[in-house]
Amino acid sequence: MRHLGIAALAICLVPVAQADNLLGFDAEGSAEQRELEAEFDSRLSRDDMDAWLRRLSERPHHVGSDAGREVVDFTASLLESWGYDVEIAEYEILLPT
Repeated sequence: MRHLGIAALAICLVPVAQADNLLGFDAEGSAEQRELEAEFDSRLSRDDMDAWLRRLSERPHHVGSDAGREVVDFTASLLESWGYDVEIAEYEILLPT
């Protein structure tokens, strides 16, 4: 019984010892990831996000509509401006309307 208590205590202390590490990262990887996230956060602009949200929600844009295509093109242009390679895939689907 005593060994069970020690094992339970050890299991409970493992997360405390690794609290600074992100899930799936070792200590060095966690530090690098946190730096990347801090840099990403520093580039976010409340005004930009507000403008994007307004533009994306100004008109209904259901699947297959012209407004839907405008949302796709706008989003793709943003991602490309941030350095991402973007490919827009089109699919023929049955969609009840």
